[in-house]
Amino acid sequence: MWRGHAFQIHEANLPQATVDGYDISDASIARVDPVIRNQGTVTSDWSQLGSRYELVVVTNVMHLVPPAQRQGVIARLGDRLAPNGTLIIAEHNPLNPLTRWAVANSPFDDDAILLPTSEAAGYVLRSGLQFVHRDYIVSFPRQLSGLRPLEPRLSWCPASAQYALIARRAAHV
Repeated sequence: MWRGHAFQIHEANLPQATVDGYDISDASIARVDPVIRNQGTVTSDWSQLGSRYELVVVTNVMHLVPPAQRQGVIARLGDRLAPNGTLIIAEHNPLNPLTRWAVANSPFDDDAILLPTSEAAGYVLRSGLQFVHRDYIVSFPRQLSGLRPLEPRLSWCPASAQYALIARRAAHV
């Protein structure tokens, strides 16, 4: 699942991979690069997706899902994972005031409700997935991109703009 304008994978990086993509927005689907389209299925129809993925990445999507539907979305994503498959949820960090300001002023995020890491982790655990790790990411804005090599050392710091939560499906499902 991705916002079509933000997703980018090149065939050279994962030459043997099938890359499927899902977005509820047909307009976002229409913007997906043809190279990506040729690597798998790109659709707004959930039923066209596969059923056993090694990796599912959900980037800045969950804050747009109404809170009452979030548990169901995470459960459905977990159901799509192969045994030992990994789910990565990357989200805006509501602890960061600049992130809150950016989301509040973004036309794409009119109906956004940010979710803290503890909320996302709760959805993961209630879906029967194993929590593996959480990192805070994107500590420096583009103007300070020269400092980005320092970001791995700051992954513990909840002041970053985003977080990445990693979960895994059990080996025996």
